[in-house]
Amino acid sequence: MVNLREVYASDQNSAHNPLLYEKEPTESYSVITSDDSGCPYMQTEFLRNISKSTENCPYFENNHINVSYPYFPKSLKKVELARSNMKYNITTFPVLPMNNTAEYLDFSDNIIYAWTGPIGPFPKLKYLYLSRNYCSHIGVGFFNNFKAVEILQLDENFLGLVLSNEHYGPVIFEGLVNVKILNLSSNIISYLPPTVFTNMSSLETLDLSVNSIEFWTIDVNTLNNLVHLNLKSNSFHALPTVLTNKLKSNAKKIGKKFSIDLRNNSFTTNCDEKVFLEWMVKHRDNMLHFKDYIFRNKTGAPLSAELFVEAVNKLDTECRSYTVVIVFSSISISVFLSIAVGGIIYKNRWKLRYLMRITKIRQLGYNRLNNDLNEDFTYDAFISYANENLRFILDKIIPRLEEQEMKLCLHDRDFLPGNNIADNIIEAIRNSRKTVVILSKEFLKSKWCLYEFNMARMESIYSRGGENCLVVVMFEDVPTRNMTTEMLQWIKSNTYIEYTTEREGELLFWDNLIEALRQ
Repeated sequence: MVNLREVYASDQNSAHNPLLYEKEPTESYSVITSDDSGCPYMQTEFLRNISKSTENCPYFENNHINVSYPYFPKSLKKVELARSNMKYNITTFPVLPMNNTAEYLDFSDNIIYAWTGPIGPFPKLKYLYLSRNYCSHIGVGFFNNFKAVEILQLDENFLGLVLSNEHYGPVIFEGLVNVKILNLSSNIISYLPPTVFTNMSSLETLDLSVNSIEFWTIDVNTLNNLVHLNLKSNSFHALPTVLTNKLKSNAKKIGKKFSIDLRNNSFTTNCDEKVFLEWMVKHRDNMLHFKDYIFRNKTGAPLSAELFVEAVNKLDTECRSYTVVIVFSSISISVFLSIAVGGIIYKNRWKLRYLMRITKIRQLGYNRLNNDLNEDFTYDAFISYANENLRFILDKIIPRLEEQEMKLCLHDRDFLPGNNIADNIIEAIRNSRKTVVILSKEFLKSKWCLYEFNMARMESIYSRGGENCLVVVMFEDVPTRNMTTEMLQWIKSNTYIEYTTEREGELLFWDNLIEALRQ
């Protein structure tokens, strides 16, 4: 198909592998091509004659088929293969001629979960779309042959862990010298090494929205064309002066208006961020959707954009003062009573729940259906926890659950030495009937803990037929603002188990946990 220029093959609804034809059992060929076959058209001599008389029609002797991979047509420029449930680990790409002219590749909305590479070369590729592929790994040399790419869409994957590695992360993008638009939105990113984008001197638009980034750590000295920055739905409270100055100088140099989107980040009128707040107010025309930002005063009360601007304009005077007067409003009797009643109920919530459970058991009894699982698992549960909570695991979780004859998998004890950590985690989750997440503040600070949570969530959705294999134990009161978007969505739509040291509450906790693991 030497003149083929565009291929549109998106929205294929069943999982498939286009190279499975190679794996057909070889013994079947010996039957259908036998000289003793009753069909003369399948006899060896007949097929040899066809091969000799027909161009590009090889005959494979001894019933052996040599794998010959197809090539991209040389004129092919655009390929769309999105939303087709393709599940791959891209190692090498055997279907690519050296002199291909591909300019546009869209493989989004598939399950291309690892981009190992190297693949290519793609000497003329401008647009690469790999969004929404559940990818958690990028090989060091994967992008080496993509030097011409200008628009790179990698949003809605799980690249946060691999990019945050100080030694590994900066190497991944070093060959992408012509990228102008880079989209890393929704990639569970909490930290990026300073040199991760060092070689991207052509970068104009960077999208890091819907992640968990609190502090800007990226070195912008070489980003001489960066003018558009999307930081929506992160945890920023301020941006460093080196970044704001760079955006301003870049815009002046290339003659474009710089823009920043900081929606769903919270900004408080305090002296610690005074320099940035004053800069933001001064350049609010460059702040996209400025009126939709989350603004608060020093007490935490929400402010409108207009009141926030007024408060920031007064900061210079307030911050020079040695005394900051904080006035508290009197609390009305009704509010006091509401808080008091709520406090009593909260204090005794475990007793109330325990009494309700005892009453239910007495009235209805307890009958649970045993669900026979078709799968055999090595472990009853994989315990995911932060190292800071190890004492709770050793003193409570292990004795209680192993007393119930449950076999547990713990990373400190059961992971194979020498194996890749990510591989150990995946194997532990897949070989366990349930994954128990001990959710704490320290858990949210651990990149590997968040990885374990997301992998267990994906296991429930894509490998267990919708059966939930994830059990969340709320070990302590964790602020929702510290949770990732995926975790908040899961917490809102699934029941979790709260741990308490109160006697009745603790008894109820163990009952609930054992029941959840046996379902």
